Amino acid sequence: MRRFKLIDQVQRFLEAHAAVSNLFNLCRHLISASHYRDLRQGTFASWKEITLA
Repeated sequence: MRRFKLIDQVQRFLEAHAAVSNLFNLCRHLISASHYRDLRQGTFASWKEITLA
């Protein structure tokens, strides 16, 4: 397990992880294609916001 030295580092990591985790944890076969695209678009927007901050 990675050891973080500052709580701020942990928070940044968790925010980034949460922003992209739904890309991999969706039950793709249970949702419509349009809803899936909307979720992915939101995730990429969050990722871009986090990484550019």
